[in-house]
Amino acid sequence: MDGHQRKAVDCNRNAVVSAGAGSGKTTVLAERFVRLVREGRAGVENILTLTFTRKAAREMHSRIYELMLRDRDNPKIAEQLPLFHNAQISTLDSFCSQIARNWSQRFGISSDFRVDEEAATRSAEGIALQFMLEKGESEALGQFVYANGFETVHQGYFTSLAVADLSLARPLDFSTMWANQESFLEGELRRKTAVLLQHVGVVQSLDATSAASIRNAQKSAVLLVDIEDLSERKHYDRIESLLSACSFQKPGNVKQPDLIVLKDLIDLLRQIINELMNIVVTLGSGKLLDGIFNLSGEFQERVIDARRTTGAVFYHDVVSMALTCLLENHELRDYYKSKFSFIMIDEFQDNNRLQRDLLYLLAEKSHYSSERVPYAGELEPQKLFFVGDEKQSIYQFRGADVSVFKELADEISSNAGESVTLPRNYRAEPELIEFYNRVFSRVMAGAERPFEARFEGLESRDSRLPEEPTIEILFKPAAQETDSDVVENVDAEAIAVARYIERSVKNNALQIAGSEGLRPAEYHDFAILMRSTSNQNRFERALRLLNIPYTVQNIRSLFMEAPANDLYCILQLAVYPRDKTSYATVLRSPFVNLSDDAVIRVLLEDRGPFDPALRELPFLREDRAKMQRGEELFGYVRDNADVVPLAELLFTLWYRFGYRYYLLRSPSRHPHLEYYDYLAELARRADRNMVPLAQFLDEIRPHLGRYERIPDLDTLKEESAGVQIMTIHRAKGLEFPVVILANAGNMGKNSRIDVPYFTTDQFGITVNLKKQTAIGSGSGRYNYFYTMGRDEQREKERAELKRLLYVALTRAQYHLVISGCHNRNNRSNDGNLLNMVLVALGWEPGTDVQDSPSLSRYIKEIPEVPQTTLYGIKKIEDDSKAKDLLRRYRLASVPVFARKEIETTATEIDTVLSVHQETGRSLSPIDADKVIQGDELEAAFGTLCHLVISRKILKTYSPQTLPVALREQFPDTKFPMILRSAEFLAEGFLGLSMVSQAISTAHSVESELQFLLRDEAKDDQFYIRGIIDLLIELNDRTLIFDFKTNKAVSPGAYHHQLNIYRSAVKEWTDKKVECYLVYLRGSEIIEVPEPPSTAFRDMIDAFFCSSE
Repeated sequence: MDGHQRKAVDCNRNAVVSAGAGSGKTTVLAERFVRLVREGRAGVENILTLTFTRKAAREMHSRIYELMLRDRDNPKIAEQLPLFHNAQISTLDSFCSQIARNWSQRFGISSDFRVDEEAATRSAEGIALQFMLEKGESEALGQFVYANGFETVHQGYFTSLAVADLSLARPLDFSTMWANQESFLEGELRRKTAVLLQHVGVVQSLDATSAASIRNAQKSAVLLVDIEDLSERKHYDRIESLLSACSFQKPGNVKQPDLIVLKDLIDLLRQIINELMNIVVTLGSGKLLDGIFNLSGEFQERVIDARRTTGAVFYHDVVSMALTCLLENHELRDYYKSKFSFIMIDEFQDNNRLQRDLLYLLAEKSHYSSERVPYAGELEPQKLFFVGDEKQSIYQFRGADVSVFKELADEISSNAGESVTLPRNYRAEPELIEFYNRVFSRVMAGAERPFEARFEGLESRDSRLPEEPTIEILFKPAAQETDSDVVENVDAEAIAVARYIERSVKNNALQIAGSEGLRPAEYHDFAILMRSTSNQNRFERALRLLNIPYTVQNIRSLFMEAPANDLYCILQLAVYPRDKTSYATVLRSPFVNLSDDAVIRVLLEDRGPFDPALRELPFLREDRAKMQRGEELFGYVRDNADVVPLAELLFTLWYRFGYRYYLLRSPSRHPHLEYYDYLAELARRADRNMVPLAQFLDEIRPHLGRYERIPDLDTLKEESAGVQIMTIHRAKGLEFPVVILANAGNMGKNSRIDVPYFTTDQFGITVNLKKQTAIGSGSGRYNYFYTMGRDEQREKERAELKRLLYVALTRAQYHLVISGCHNRNNRSNDGNLLNMVLVALGWEPGTDVQDSPSLSRYIKEIPEVPQTTLYGIKKIEDDSKAKDLLRRYRLASVPVFARKEIETTATEIDTVLSVHQETGRSLSPIDADKVIQGDELEAAFGTLCHLVISRKILKTYSPQTLPVALREQFPDTKFPMILRSAEFLAEGFLGLSMVSQAISTAHSVESELQFLLRDEAKDDQFYIRGIIDLLIELNDRTLIFDFKTNKAVSPGAYHHQLNIYRSAVKEWTDKKVECYLVYLRGSEIIEVPEPPSTAFRDMIDAFFCSSE
């Protein structure tokens, strides 16, 4: 270790360690842990070690254990090694959860709560929608929706508020929020009015006879002389009118002294009038804003109640609960204070003030027991050891606050602590360090705001390469004219990057230092890092074009490529055999691989999928083996759908039926091999949640053909067989021999002015209201605090973008390439990584990059790329046949199809058409009623009852095999009682003589039977989906049962739904179909009478009329 590292390891005071990229901070933390044990200062269980991610915790655990094994000859180490399993090395979130469970009753939530952000978000969305519908008559909500739109208020305000800002343990005080904002605004109004009147006085003192512009300015100034009095009387509308009527115009080129004074004043007057306009309009909207805050307070109560009921919470809930526990429960605080003698925290730049306060409470002096968070001077003098790097704080969207880490060094060092810097980067070659110092000394210069990172020059290690590393900028200037014969700039950039990688590997052009000495870079040594994945597919396509192997960590093209589509279609065909599109896809896919001509001929035969008779047709003689393979494939999927787990079904298709081997045959298709991992994970999720195949297809279908990221479906491979593509965020904490920062001209997703709210540090929630009067044209956003919040957010994002650049570049060990393009939107904008680098290296915006002398050593211009390179097409002019074909197509008439397809569900039709009467007689209560309150838990209880009935009929029921995902929807401590209630209802139904007799004599019993019913009587193709709870086929009739766990009978309800089920079943049976509505709570069965033969047609027509 160097001197700086040794100083940190040997530090015996509270310390803040600023550890730059590649400075060996993990080594420092591990060595310090072992030193404390070796010196007998603490046992392994008395050192709390906290990290930011589980992966980092595992790495830290392994590193510390290896060091202890190295020193096992030391008596203290030898004594503690057998106890190492007691060491508390975990994420901060996990540790907070441990604290919160000790006193969870304080927050009205069971100790078996779970961090389930997906479930908590779904719950918030549902509560928000229901709340908005209930409050539809509210004037404040109406104005809010008018200003932003219904969906924006639903998702962008209420749902986002619940997800990001509402806390179970520290609810926001909405009741005083507007009062605090109003008080501040009134003070600002007085102060700015006084400044305005000073400027007005200067205008009035000018010589009116010298110029018309002065006389015009004085006319506007006269309008403002009473503004102070109007402010005191709170006549905000009048002030707004006066400010709008003012018109201060700048004089042109002037030499007269009074005109020079006026010209200088105009900008000041316009600025302060604009600020005053925002203030008075906000004050004038006080009633509406207060109404929105009151609604928000009521919404907050519902959200918190839901979290208590379901037990599903967010990470920030857990942190706030833990902090409150330690603040209020002094006995619990004393326990943790005495348990841990030392606390070490890694990556603290990614945490926030709540987490700092929690750690301060744990480090409070033993004889203190304050009702507040202790000051730095009230901490144990050697307990805390923070490690972080303000330049690598890139998780603002997760609540990270870099200003907290920046404050720590001053707080700790000014209270007998120590601030240590690890300046040496052991990762990168010295020339790269020199490049970083040059770039970031300018990019991060003038970091005066709390959220801006400061940069101090890095020190370098000795060089490991005999020659200087490569530092290049692949750059393409903005196109002057659009040329249809060349690809877009970003595609040209992607091809340039792919060619650079190919050339480097084939020519052994880049040397790197491996474990066994110098060697040429191979494909797996390259990492393509990107700000976002919006253009990732273009780089993937370029790599495939050159047969370069690669893996992705953030997949977005999963449903755009053939593997997902082919697998979807064979599964779809098994569920819906009449789906000709899926049938055609399967016939043409690698599973069967018929020619285009054969596919068309098969479809024209209009037989069922893979009818054996098709093999005997003359035109299929040569494809007989292929059709036989298709029969086997289709038969397997059809017979095993919803019988074997979906993941097993997918595994068989991929391996046994040879899809994987088809991809292996061609190197250009190898990148698609990893798609199976993602599809298999989706299948495993469906299996865990007991999702039937038809529902799984319903969930997949909207994603087909779309370039989008599937949430929580990212995987980080331990090893890579090719070039790695990932976002900069995913690359944090990693290092690569060759880094390519690609698509650096991407502008990303900057703050938009149409989001409905921002959160400011000083004033809390600030919402957007649009002025509706003629003043301001009704299009401005005048909330003073909203504007402040928006501007603050933009500045924070700009500061984080600089840190994102730092993280990206410092991942490189030996070689660095930056690639990017200019276009008309980004070439003069500093909101992209490319321009940050170019400006730091001496480029003057507005000039040609290629002409900048300071950039000449780095710039390699990206050439134009013909369309033929990317798409393999020829010009029409070069092909006489294609030219003639194009002419014929242009002359051909195109038929217009007016038909459209509409898809709905039986439940939706019943909801629209049924006029449910008042709730009838109540049914018997059950024990679970105390817990299952709320739509989500009642629906989950219904699912549980259906599952118990189904498995009892099939004689496969066992409480231990119930899906984990279903169990987790209920509080753990209450689940046995809820399950007993479900079993009670199931036994009641199965014990009915009619039911038991039908099951014992049945030809077949189907549970959760899914169907797709098509009606073509209208111009539209109308599809109805549904799931029949239980279908029993007897000798002479078929019985349909639909289960309800309602607490009361609803006469006449659900008849439309059951009659749709009847119509669907009649499509495949000639037997009489009887439909029964089952109220499980009373073991009561009500037969739904069969309507007249025209009823189905009348029902569909009525649904169309109501929908239109």
